Amino acid sequence: PESIEQLKKALDLDPFSPIINAVQAAVLYFAGRYDESIAQCRVTLQEIEDNFWPALQFLGLSYEAQGKHTEAVRSLEQAVSVSGGSPLILGALAHAYAVSGSRTQAEEQLDALRHSFPQDASLQIALTAAALGDGDAAFAELNRAVERRSPWLIFLNADPRFGPLRSDPRFAVVAGRI
Repeated sequence: PESIEQLKKALDLDPFSPIINAVQAAVLYFAGRYDESIAQCRVTLQEIEDNFWPALQFLGLSYEAQGKHTEAVRSLEQAVSVSGGSPLILGALAHAYAVSGSRTQAEEQLDALRHSFPQDASLQIALTAAALGDGDAAFAELNRAVERRSPWLIFLNADPRFGPLRSDPRFAVVAGRI
């Protein structure tokens, strides 16, 4: 709640900053306030910068969290296109494919991540492996992410995509290592 309030103050000071708007959407996403995150992303994309990939990313993630898989995939495919193929966004798309039932597309993206970004995509690979039902691979990659000090691990307890792993005792071990 404090982050949301601080970002509201930042938006009052600079309402047309695409990054402040997108970070507000991210915080709302991590708080589980998906409708508000989607609304914030739409403001960013419709009124400030129509292809701002961080807003497209959290639009897709918020749709995914709501089970709106078609919209999630569409937003994340657009984010991949405008981000220049960021491993973060490719991983989000791979995960969205996996949870939407597009196993073949998810596995293709997973292979691309493994081959193109072997040092940078452990966390994204872990999320996709978990969504595909491969818990052992997911935890192997999570441990690699910890070893490599992936900055996105700070969201481990807040990101709903880790939900399927939280009941596994290995999750507490990974969280403790962080």
